[in-house]
Amino acid sequence: MRAFRTVSLLAALGLFGLSGAAVAAEALQDAGQNNKAVQAYNDGDYGTAVFLFSDLADNAVSEEIRLRSEYYLAQSFLKMGLYDAALRQYSFVVKAGPNHPHYLRSIEGIVQVSEALREDFITGTVLDKEYNDEFAKLPIESLNKINYIVGMVSYRKNKRDEAMSFFASVPPDSSYYARARYMQGILFARNGDFQKALEAFGDNIKLANTLKLTYSDLESIQHLALLGTARTYYGMGRYADAVKYYEQVPRFSEYWDEALFENGWARFHNDDIGGALGSLQALHAPQFAGSFQPESWILKATVYYSSCLFDDAKLALDGFDKIYLPIAESLATLLDGDRGNDYYHALLDEKSTELPRSVKNYLVANRRLVQFKAYADQLDREKALIQAAPAWKGSRIQANLLGEIEQSKDLAVQLTGSFVKRRLDDAAKTIIGFDGQKEIIKFEVAKGETDMLERRADQRAHLDEQALYRPAMPGANWEYWQFQGEFWLDEIGYYQYTLKSGCMKTEE
Repeated sequence: MRAFRTVSLLAALGLFGLSGAAVAAEALQDAGQNNKAVQAYNDGDYGTAVFLFSDLADNAVSEEIRLRSEYYLAQSFLKMGLYDAALRQYSFVVKAGPNHPHYLRSIEGIVQVSEALREDFITGTVLDKEYNDEFAKLPIESLNKINYIVGMVSYRKNKRDEAMSFFASVPPDSSYYARARYMQGILFARNGDFQKALEAFGDNIKLANTLKLTYSDLESIQHLALLGTARTYYGMGRYADAVKYYEQVPRFSEYWDEALFENGWARFHNDDIGGALGSLQALHAPQFAGSFQPESWILKATVYYSSCLFDDAKLALDGFDKIYLPIAESLATLLDGDRGNDYYHALLDEKSTELPRSVKNYLVANRRLVQFKAYADQLDREKALIQAAPAWKGSRIQANLLGEIEQSKDLAVQLTGSFVKRRLDDAAKTIIGFDGQKEIIKFEVAKGETDMLERRADQRAHLDEQALYRPAMPGANWEYWQFQGEFWLDEIGYYQYTLKSGCMKTEE
């Protein structure tokens, strides 16, 4: 960034409209301090620059120097990695209104803070509140980023039309286009416009970074777009197409466990029973022990029940009980009592062992919660930087910044803790809900077994009459290996079952 020019002595004198020797002396002092602040800033000595710009922002006689110092104080904070202080100072300038000479540049500064923190909740609230016609004067890429961020605020408020308008305004030559186009796909799908949703997700999947343009978070968004496409086809009842896209989600990516589970349902509805069990075999491998997927065991039991393999269905339900009922009990204990948000915030600490691993992973799978937690952690780092800054030792600015950090940290802890508690409650209710479905399946299994007994059907003989065949190979370059109870990393995700059907036609 180009540093601003220094103010010469004569320019400073003319600027201030001097009327007396005292004012002239103050003007000379301001000009000299301004030059020192500029030099410190240009030399990368941002701690000294903050000290000098802060004093000028409070006390400069020259309005030009004072207003400029307000902005460059925020810039110095940003350069130091003190994003909380930078956001506060940029917001201070912005609150002065569009007449402040550095109003728009401070808006851009807030966008820079948003990118540095990888969050759009706190910064998004500021930008959403301030959004006005003056923003049209911003550099186009800054405006594109703001439109995406404000669109996310509208989306969280469930203002779908408003959110769509903001996302649609982000053009393909913006680094935020992939983000905005993906959110358009989500909105189209939720509004039932499946074809437009598929087009939006498809546009994302086809994007590629170039030397001139790098899309923000492109790889992660493309994985989400594959999921979005698969879910849209699933919602349309086009299960074969859904399977095709679920299987394109890269192995061991951030979203692979979701893709495996949902692909199990898609394959089941596509009459691919062996494929459904194959997806679940991968999901239930030891490598996915940290995945929170209680419904997967309900699906497994449903698949076996649909083939009248009642013993296998009961084993699947036992698997649900073994893994998730203890988790439900531990969550009930954590949620019981009058614990503060600071307690729930502390559960996310890497050293905390109170949460089962799968539940902790369930928590951090939520992006907003990750933003809250990352912001709280960043404040700890900023506190250490403030305490270590040699130019501020024992100064008023150090005391003020530490006080503001504590306020921000308390807010971040409260937000994070509250969100954690809600997510834990959701997890507990999810398990309880599927426990209810488990009881329904148990009832249906018992009814099926009773029916077999009453008809005196020889299911064992019926099963013995059937032959098991190797599954069809996807291509000539594939090899078949029989599963022997060992989960090899390079085999996970490629399992395919063949199974017999225990169902027997009822005689007239």
